[in-house]
Amino acid sequence: MLGLLDTTLRALARRAARRPREQIIHASMPLYIRVETGRVVMIEVAPQSLAWWTTAHALLALDDPRDATECRLMLHGESLHPRRSLAASGVHHGDTLDLVAANAIPRRRRFRTPTHPRPR
Repeated sequence: MLGLLDTTLRALARRAARRPREQIIHASMPLYIRVETGRVVMIEVAPQSLAWWTTAHALLALDDPRDATECRLMLHGESLHPRRSLAASGVHHGDTLDLVAANAIPRRRRFRTPTHPRPR
């Protein structure tokens, strides 16, 4: 009975008639988390989970003693905003995310538009 419930929860998806596969609504999705050493773990999270929450669970799965604030998840070379949901960040079912130290990510320079004096 427990196996049936577990399978049902994992595969819980509703597909409306004539909808593309990308529009399937998942209750949970598997994600693969890769660290700098090359080790990969699989965790299941909800698409509406925040990136920092997912980072914390990945650190637990990896038995990593670091705090979630010291690390960042990256998708295709772009850092995920810690307070944004995975779905809003563009993470999809089965994606592989890289877990890196927060201080290893280069900071983006903000370009300011030059201010010119107003003509009189």
